[in-house]
Amino acid sequence: MDVYSALEEFGLNNREAKVYVKLLELGSTTASQLAKYVNILRPTMYEVLNEMIKKGVVSYSFSGRKKIFQALNPKVLTQILEDKKRMLQDFVPELVNISKANTSEQKVTTFFGEKGLKAIYDDMLVTNKDIFHIFNYQEYSKLFKLYWIQNFIQKRVEKKIWFRAVVNKITDPELKKSSKKQLREIKSLNFLKDFKMSMFIYGDKCGFFTFNEQPVGILIENPLISSSLKVLFNNLYS
Repeated sequence: MDVYSALEEFGLNNREAKVYVKLLELGSTTASQLAKYVNILRPTMYEVLNEMIKKGVVSYSFSGRKKIFQALNPKVLTQILEDKKRMLQDFVPELVNISKANTSEQKVTTFFGEKGLKAIYDDMLVTNKDIFHIFNYQEYSKLFKLYWIQNFIQKRVEKKIWFRAVVNKITDPELKKSSKKQLREIKSLNFLKDFKMSMFIYGDKCGFFTFNEQPVGILIENPLISSSLKVLFNNLYS
């Protein structure tokens, strides 16, 4: 995890994250100078800066005829997140009612890429039910390099959600054993070395996802399928 990844989690894209960090280093500068520092064409730099101004992370002033840009204090980012959270909370009841009114509710959803997997894990926290996983550890461990999965684990423990898993041989000593502190129960089955995806169950939902460069996840909301897969999990775990 690095500062650029954290800024992307906040809501900046890759170029905006680089521009923000460079502005912090420089204090303030013109768009032309900034374009040279981060190797972005000047017309594109103005577009990037305008978007960052809209997001509230960059401001500007004038020195004569020159427009001088500066990054807002990083502490402001926390306030922006809190403001967004408060605003969204005000509308959550209305959004829930809209969702209930939708009679053609989607029961099978497909997710793509890292953000897709993150959406599935975010839904696990919202559903707030114990999580059951079957996966290949060597493939799954790729997720631990990502900031959001560490954040997920922390929030899962805070919400007292148990994580139970059946995996192949684990090489990481920290994850090898079950942990009451981490609300984690693990069982190893070596034949899962050829199991190249993850199967998960939580509440009335279940699904699968892959671990390749462009992961694909399928989320199914169906109590019958979920409970049936839970039977399979329990037999493997016993």
